[in-house]
Amino acid sequence: MPGSQISPSTNVRAARGTGSRLHLPSVLQKGRKSANIHGRSAVIRGIPVEMTSNIGVHGSLSGPPFDAVYSWVDGADPEYREQLVRYQRQERREVDGKSICPSRFRDNEEFRYSLRSLERYAPWICNVYLITNGQIPEWLNDTHGRLKIVRHEELFTNRDDLPTFNSHAIESHLHRIPGLSEHYLYFNDDVFLGNRVYPEDFLSELTGQRVYFEGWDLPSSMDDGSAMDRALAYTPARLATGPWYSFLMVEADLERVCRRLREIAGLRPKFFCLNDDLGPATSREATMIRLELRAFLNCYFPEPSSFEKLNHPPPSGPT
Repeated sequence: MPGSQISPSTNVRAARGTGSRLHLPSVLQKGRKSANIHGRSAVIRGIPVEMTSNIGVHGSLSGPPFDAVYSWVDGADPEYREQLVRYQRQERREVDGKSICPSRFRDNEEFRYSLRSLERYAPWICNVYLITNGQIPEWLNDTHGRLKIVRHEELFTNRDDLPTFNSHAIESHLHRIPGLSEHYLYFNDDVFLGNRVYPEDFLSELTGQRVYFEGWDLPSSMDDGSAMDRALAYTPARLATGPWYSFLMVEADLERVCRRLREIAGLRPKFFCLNDDLGPATSREATMIRLELRAFLNCYFPEPSSFEKLNHPPPSGPT
């Protein structure tokens, strides 16, 4: 239906900056989004890009200013859920159930802990922009001097394209954020910094933008699979991974989730993602998993950030 955009079901794991939904924080330049990839290097609209699996260790804080951008939604909001279901019913095509699965929109307060990680491990970030459809977390200090709330209406020049529930559509409009720095890191709210990072980890004076990839095979067929899989098949290479990034698809397997959380805590990677794929999350095992996730995040990031309101601690259990 014109005016509504339902997110595709594929949770693509690739490099940001190529136009797909990613789990790694990405450094982007306003107005420069498309990439031509050739082996270990690339050109993004004329800008040289270094493909690497090694993150910088020198710790220089020199270079241009960086902002951070987050997209966030509270899928438990009754008004939001009613709007999502209403537009789904009005779609002229069948919508994959995975596209509107509660786990895609559920708020486990990951955003709170991601901000803690940002303030702890990237204190050189200037401003933080929160992209929202009008919702604001109740614990968030929206009067913070470096926090900017940006509503979808400020990004979409054609209001007929709203409301949108499509993360790809929102991400393609980030360059329209008023006042955004030329260089910025974009995060989904389930991505965290697990160790110290520096501007040179993302932008090199010698080679330009650094792009970090996850370490598994890309789709190989340009004829089969989803549109995103077919597009990724144009990059027929296995991309190296390293100790700088960990990804956990949080599924209904308590033993596996606890094991992977222990591994992340021991590895202390530069980045990690905890991707909620628990579905309705009403079973006892799902509740236990969410308790473990909460305990893990509280242990990894115990100190509140300056972006949190006073006397608004995180709940002890799942929200």
